[in-house]
Amino acid sequence: MFDLSHYRTFKDFYLCCVCLRYRKEFPSLVSYNRFVELMAMSFMPMLLLLQGLSERQTGKYYVDFN
Repeated sequence: MFDLSHYRTFKDFYLCCVCLRYRKEFPSLVSYNRFVELMAMSFMPMLLLLQGLSERQTGKYYVDFN
């Protein structure tokens, strides 16, 4: 959603779009600072998930982490 939005920074997108518009869908939404902390902790599980979901094991992997 961020890439398709008009926001220039992810922080603005999170605070103005996610926190305001999707509060009902995510009642326990964390603050932006806590989100950034949690995002750093999720890198390895996401990498393992992506590797596990790949069909062919080539030994060469590419991860795009913006």
